[in-house]
Amino acid sequence: MDSQGAEKRAKEIFNEKCGSGFKGKFISFGFPSITHSQIIEVQDPDDLSRSAKAFVDKVIKKFNKDGYRQEIFPGFYYEPPKTGSSKSNGKK
Repeated sequence: MDSQGAEKRAKEIFNEKCGSGFKGKFISFGFPSITHSQIIEVQDPDDLSRSAKAFVDKVIKKFNKDGYRQEIFPGFYYEPPKTGSSKSNGKK
């Protein structure tokens, strides 16, 4: 296998193990305000090698008596995790 083939295969393995982005959502306070297509950094406090930067797919802003909240839906990676590990290491 030549170096181009090896690089292509490495990227395929990375995408298999790591995926291409986040699925799901999280809720934050209203400040700082997040917008669609903004790049955010998602950090895993238990395993910093799993932290990544991702584009925001969607934001739902809610204003009510409880305050200002944002439902943030991260999407495709801008910068994927450093190790490509998306599997749990058994810690809870």
